[in-house]
Amino acid sequence: FTISVLALAFGFGAFFGSIVLIPQWLQINLGYTATWAGYLTATMGFGSLAMSPIVAKLATKYDQRALASFGLSILGGVTLMRSFWTTDADFFALALPQILQGFAVPFFFIPLSNMALSSVLPHEIASAAGLMNFLRTMAGAIGASIAVTIWDDHTKVARSEMVGSLHTDQTQSVLMQQGMSAEGALGYISSLVDKEALTLSANYIFLILALVFLFAASIIWLCPKPKIGAGGGGHAH
Repeated sequence: FTISVLALAFGFGAFFGSIVLIPQWLQINLGYTATWAGYLTATMGFGSLAMSPIVAKLATKYDQRALASFGLSILGGVTLMRSFWTTDADFFALALPQILQGFAVPFFFIPLSNMALSSVLPHEIASAAGLMNFLRTMAGAIGASIAVTIWDDHTKVARSEMVGSLHTDQTQSVLMQQGMSAEGALGYISSLVDKEALTLSANYIFLILALVFLFAASIIWLCPKPKIGAGGGGHAH
């Protein structure tokens, strides 16, 4: 029970951290409206809806540790894909990790919930479910707050490093030849630096979250092998 809940907490913390960060980055950096940012993140739902009944059946036939580890590894992989995002990425490039993540989410939630609840006595299931949901919710809140905090802090670091290595004279001269004022050219360069700093910081966060997913995928193997078909009435939500 302890290992299952820990893996669930780490995985959900990383999952929720990315879910909170992505729309903010899309709106602040790429100019997406809240509606289009929602459309992009919602693409994850298609895979989840398709795979949930399939994973529920697989959980009765195969080692649930393998299913959970597979799901967490896929989540780590798609989060690693996000660490290569750039400011000129198109909608499909941004949506592809979301779509793949949707297929992986049921492999993550359903087996871990089943393993946790099947490892306790019948009269302990209600208390175990309450504790599991509390820790999952708390992990999500912690993951989101840490991700956003590190994003903000690392943006300042990335901007400082870029500013220290920039030579703006030539670029400013070209922009002024195109009709910009000196102040306007510097402001334009500054906005580009801000966008790149935000993106580099987001990539850094996604790399950290990918490692958290892979860590959760590995610790699940510390659980004793569950009986095939064992389940304590766990749910995907």
